[in-house]
Amino acid sequence: MENWHSNGCVVYIVPRDAIMLGIRLEFSVAEFFASGGIVSFTDRMAAVLNIHAADIKVVAVYEGSTIVEFQVIQRDPEVVEESDLISLSQIDKKYRQFINSKETFMGSRILDAKVGGAAIISPFEQARRKEGLFEEDEFNQFVDEQMGGSKNVFGDKTQETKKKEKNKDLVEIKDP
Repeated sequence: MENWHSNGCVVYIVPRDAIMLGIRLEFSVAEFFASGGIVSFTDRMAAVLNIHAADIKVVAVYEGSTIVEFQVIQRDPEVVEESDLISLSQIDKKYRQFINSKETFMGSRILDAKVGGAAIISPFEQARRKEGLFEEDEFNQFVDEQMGGSKNVFGDKTQETKKKEKNKDLVEIKDP
């Protein structure tokens, strides 16, 4: 990421407490936006998590089914009463319970989900695994492909990617 600023410009970086979540739904991006898009998604997810829609920020919507990455952002403790703060651990728990117990959201089947980068197994995915109709870590691979490969925001390969590339070299070759 690059930034240009004029001399004397002051840049403030304010850390925010948040939880990153993701969901993959079985409909196209066009169908997602036709059914209300980000506004509808935010309102419905806020209802699921029992929080205000303003506490949710959609970060990205990807094609390939529809992947929505979003954050639940902690309210500013300097502005709201302590009783109005969000328990992010409770949000994590409610989201996991929702994904584990529901098969659809916004009228579409829930294919996969994530909390902080860790996959949650949806009922649909559980059934696929039981029937042997899946590839390991399929959702993570798909997101990596949509993001242009396993690179971090600086364009460098991550340690995880380097480890995967190293393991690719260890292919067993058998004689016929």
